Amino acid sequence: SILFLLEPSGLRNMLMMRNASALANLYIEFAKEASANSTMRMAPGDIILLDAVVPQDDLHVFSDAANGVLRFSYSNIARSGM
Repeated sequence: SILFLLEPSGLRNMLMMRNASALANLYIEFAKEASANSTMRMAPGDIILLDAVVPQDDLHVFSDAANGVLRFSYSNIARSGM
């Protein structure tokens, strides 16, 4: 499992992830290590966009093959009162 995005100091208001792998399934976990038992599974070519309710935790990814590739984009804004 690899930590790929830290919990933001502000507010994460958008997260997009794409499994750019040809064959590998990717597993995403919030706030803990990812594994093949993680809830979120991305098949090759899958895209997930979170823009209404966006998790604020650290994000981890696990690949079931050596050639797993995750592409991601995110946006953070400052929390009010900071």
